[in-house]
Amino acid sequence: LAKALGSKDFYWRVSKNDVHPTKIIKRPSDRFNKWGVEIQNWKTNGSFILVAPSSDTMTRWCTGLSAESWVTKTVNELQKHTDREIRVRHKPRAKGTSGPDAAKLSGLEDFKQAMDGAWAVVTSVSMCAVEAQLAGVPTFCDPKSFAAEVSETDLSKIETPKQADRQPWFNWLAYNQFTEKEIRSGFAYKTL
Repeated sequence: LAKALGSKDFYWRVSKNDVHPTKIIKRPSDRFNKWGVEIQNWKTNGSFILVAPSSDTMTRWCTGLSAESWVTKTVNELQKHTDREIRVRHKPRAKGTSGPDAAKLSGLEDFKQAMDGAWAVVTSVSMCAVEAQLAGVPTFCDPKSFAAEVSETDLSKIETPKQADRQPWFNWLAYNQFTEKEIRSGFAYKTL
């Protein structure tokens, strides 16, 4: 999260008894505020839907499908409920890395550019939901996703996406991200 939001510090996601946290716990805004990013107003004039599958490993964990099968199933379901253009953007991978660094190495546009003008972003459990929510682009995700609290999980509602109050979610996510120093000192354990 911290890296996606522009923090120069390296943070580790820490979750108690799960791959990632899924139940929002009320937290203050101090940790989120120190990243110095702004939550954009909701965008309501996007034209296309950006389908952004998670890695194959995470997609299989979450849905039991390969990333390719998930994309096919998702696009087919979306086509039942909308006439909007559907674009698919796979997670970039290059030289043993993925995400923004791999996009740069591969010469691909970064995720912010890819979602510019999007009506919604659809993913299973990808961190791209953080960037989309921050940019004011509604998200659709799997019910097991860390983003389910602020996203719609029913693709039949693609034309009426959820526009939740995101500040409590971002505050909570920030309290699930810790530096190595915070982990070593016991702060992460105490906080969780």
